[in-house]
Amino acid sequence: MGCRSFLQGWTDEKGNDVSEGRMNLGVVTLNLPRIALESGGDESKFWSILAERVTTVGDALLFRIERCKEATPENAPILYIYGAFGQHLAAGQPVDTLFRNKRSTVSLGYIGLYEVAAAFYGGDWETNSEVKDFTVAVLRTLQERAKKLSVEYGYQFSVYATPSESLTDRFCRLDTEKFGFVPNITDKDYCTNSFHYDVRKSPTPFEKLDFEKVYPSYSGGGFIHYCEYPILQQNPKALEAVWDYSYDRVGYLGTNTPIDRCYACGFSGDFDATERGFECPECPECPECRPHDLRCRQTNLRLPRQPPGPPDGARPAQRDHLPGQAHARHHRHSGHGCRRPGCVIPSPVSGCRRS
Repeated sequence: MGCRSFLQGWTDEKGNDVSEGRMNLGVVTLNLPRIALESGGDESKFWSILAERVTTVGDALLFRIERCKEATPENAPILYIYGAFGQHLAAGQPVDTLFRNKRSTVSLGYIGLYEVAAAFYGGDWETNSEVKDFTVAVLRTLQERAKKLSVEYGYQFSVYATPSESLTDRFCRLDTEKFGFVPNITDKDYCTNSFHYDVRKSPTPFEKLDFEKVYPSYSGGGFIHYCEYPILQQNPKALEAVWDYSYDRVGYLGTNTPIDRCYACGFSGDFDATERGFECPECPECPECRPHDLRCRQTNLRLPRQPPGPPDGARPAQRDHLPGQAHARHHRHSGHGCRRPGCVIPSPVSGCRRS
């Protein structure tokens, strides 16, 4: 289960509500910007291609289910035999016992909702209610298909706002190869994560949450809202104001604040954002490779007291988040240490590799 994966509500044959021991069988993510680009500005063609691709994604998810069913309890005893998946199966017993009847979930993911609207209406569409209705209709189409698959096959298909740590780059590179640099779509070198606000703009946290809050109702398989801040140790009330505002508006909120550290001079604070990457403001050590430093962020995830919640009884997967979990910006992250000869900056993970 990923950090934003949700499980839909489920009761066993005795009517007991069950969340422990359940699982997600995987995700297949739909490249929405490519569909918009292939439609060439024709909305009717967009809807036609979307219908075809959603069917293809459904077939891929069914294939995943069938592959998972080929496992035997002996393949993963901790999961199947010793009860991590909530039941104790005997050797040779079909694992589908734990999957079927909507006990498990399988996710139809998506990326790049912002780019879809930008393809038809330009890059500054966020305040246009008609355009926003168009984006909601896209997610509604995915949700309706997921519901039909659930009824037809007996597994819980859900729509998932894919985290896209790697797809944000990969899908954009593939689309750039095919369509070239398209304003507000491929010219940024990344696809916007799920339904998120365009990261090039600077809305207030309150404006961002108000803009995004409608979309989770169509992303019952999992989602997250997040806001990035500078160092706010001197003003924690600012963070509290956003958290208070979020309580009855969104179901899952991430707070990202920097904990950048320079491995050359020891500076701890907020790195400067440059065209070459994030750089230490205090020292000139190894300037050629500084953009390879890892930019970490303090991420604290909060759930509201009485969240509006996604539809169909979805609930966050039971997964602990440790304060201080490091996250890199989703379209500018790098976990590699510097390997230039003579560099004194060690790898963020394993230390300097200079021999």
